[in-house]
Amino acid sequence: MAGMSFLFGFCWSHDKIYILLLIVKQLTSSALPLLLIFIPKYILDLLTEAMPPDTALTYILILCGIYLVVRLFDNYCDANIFVRKLGIFNDFQIQLSRQLAFADYGQIESSSFLDIKEKAFKFLYGEAGFASALEQMFSLIGNVILFVSIIVIVSQLNILLIAGFIAVALLNAYFSSKTRKRANQFDIEKAPLERKNMYYGSLFSEYRYGKEIRVNNLVEWLSGKYTLVLQDILKSYKKIVKTRAKAEYTNSFFNTLQTMLILAALAFQYAAKAITAGDFMMYWSAANSFNSAMFMATGSITSIFRYNDYYEAVKKYLNMPSSMRAGKKPLDDIETIEFKNVWFRYPEQKEYALKNISIKINAREKWSIVGENGSGKSTFIKLLARLYDVEQGEILVNGVNIKEYDYEKYVSRFSVVFQDSQLFSMSVYENITFSGPLKENGPRFEDAAEKAGIKGKIAGLSNAEDTIIHRDFDDNGYEPSGGEVQKIALARAIYKDGSLFILDEPTASMDPRAEYELYSHFNYVTKDRTVIFISHRLSSTRFCDKVALFSGGSILEIGTHKELMESNHYYKELYMMQAQYYRD
Repeated sequence: MAGMSFLFGFCWSHDKIYILLLIVKQLTSSALPLLLIFIPKYILDLLTEAMPPDTALTYILILCGIYLVVRLFDNYCDANIFVRKLGIFNDFQIQLSRQLAFADYGQIESSSFLDIKEKAFKFLYGEAGFASALEQMFSLIGNVILFVSIIVIVSQLNILLIAGFIAVALLNAYFSSKTRKRANQFDIEKAPLERKNMYYGSLFSEYRYGKEIRVNNLVEWLSGKYTLVLQDILKSYKKIVKTRAKAEYTNSFFNTLQTMLILAALAFQYAAKAITAGDFMMYWSAANSFNSAMFMATGSITSIFRYNDYYEAVKKYLNMPSSMRAGKKPLDDIETIEFKNVWFRYPEQKEYALKNISIKINAREKWSIVGENGSGKSTFIKLLARLYDVEQGEILVNGVNIKEYDYEKYVSRFSVVFQDSQLFSMSVYENITFSGPLKENGPRFEDAAEKAGIKGKIAGLSNAEDTIIHRDFDDNGYEPSGGEVQKIALARAIYKDGSLFILDEPTASMDPRAEYELYSHFNYVTKDRTVIFISHRLSSTRFCDKVALFSGGSILEIGTHKELMESNHYYKELYMMQAQYYRD
């Protein structure tokens, strides 16, 4: 019941009235079937007795009025439960988003995590929306109340008949629960397939894949792959439907058996004048309500156990360890950076991406980390930026292991321009500043935009800095070119004003001239700052104090540009090859 405790605690802490409404809702939901058991009996008895029509009509109207009031109150509870649950759901979405953002980067990109996420969502959102598992638990309580009430009502009949009636109901519940449990297991097993289904479905609807699909005529190829996934999902659903159908067949058999027993018993009692026509109607309605309550109760129990199975995934999902945030030391500035015998490989990978890396960078030095694609350059930056932790060795900043620093304060000292910098579907201003109104940060924003060489472009947009980037929410949104994306990302880094500036392959989509201009400009705006350039091109090396050449996850050569050229090794060979390319 740990899963129910989690949901109850979360909902209670965010909106106690929601929980109270669920309780009241079960009382009204239990009362309605009981009223439908008693009201027809009394109406039938009134009509068969020698009572004045006006009096009988008055009683009938009172009974119907009572039922109407309870029904309306039940509807009121439903409406308010929905609205309040939506408010709790919104709070949960924010909390979940924050927890995911705080999770270690290396965890959230693994396939095992994505499978856990799919199963966790089964618990959190269920088949009927957020907290449906909790509502199933309250529904069970309501059905138990109804169940006990009906037992009291029908206890006046033959005790052996009641015992047999209950025995048949329990057998029905047992077999139905067993088959439902098997169906639920099939449901859990298809979670990875559902994730694939969502992925292939997104390929045809997401803007970023549109060009590749159309230019390369991928519709048939992707449709074929999508079809195979859907066929596998269909097989899973067939298993689920087949298993659940067995539960329905079992339920129908036992319900029919109960119906025959109760009809025979009631007919015998009525013939013997032991019960009235109203009693006959009451017991018959009670028997039907008993079956319904039992079936719904067993369904709720099965669902609760199923959701508890999912809760193991929820615990992992919501409590992913964050080794990155264990440190407490403050960090005001970066004076030295040192990698000492660092080894690292990505999660679920056998090969090391970095092997025995040792390097020391001093404040206000400009370094160029170069090498061919896949040599480990970007991985080097990911470790420094604490997207991942080292497997062996250590990284020191100011002589202290970076794990000891407060994570938020540590990353606040970094101004990074990634190769694949992402822009959000927000205004240009928000994309650069990640902050409040322009009137508070205007001069700083304009300075960053000017230094990044994007100020003129922003001024020429339809709504200047308030123009929305991308067209997700605005048909007139601004779609920046590759070079403009990098300039906006550069403005973002300048605005942040960190102690360490990092350019991770920012010129990969630029021609040599544009690349040279960007590096020259960036070198100018970051004077007196510590800078690391990451590139497979060597044009940045002329602006730098030191160069480290990576190859196969190791540092092959290290020194100044002049020293490496004079050494006549691989660096010089690469440089001359690229220089020839630029000349040609």
